[in-house]
Amino acid sequence: MKIVLKGLRVYEEMSEETNAFSADLWIEGKKVAKAKNDGRGGMTG
Repeated sequence: MKIVLKGLRVYEEMSEETNAFSADLWIEGKKVAKAKNDGRGGMTG
């Protein structure tokens, strides 16, 4: 199974407790989700 993150953007200026970022999650060549974290703690959504 091939799992890839595309379009990863890290927002260092927004990071407080965790790394702020956004990215697209692709599995077997199909976009299945958008992962993001606002950098204030908590889990990635």
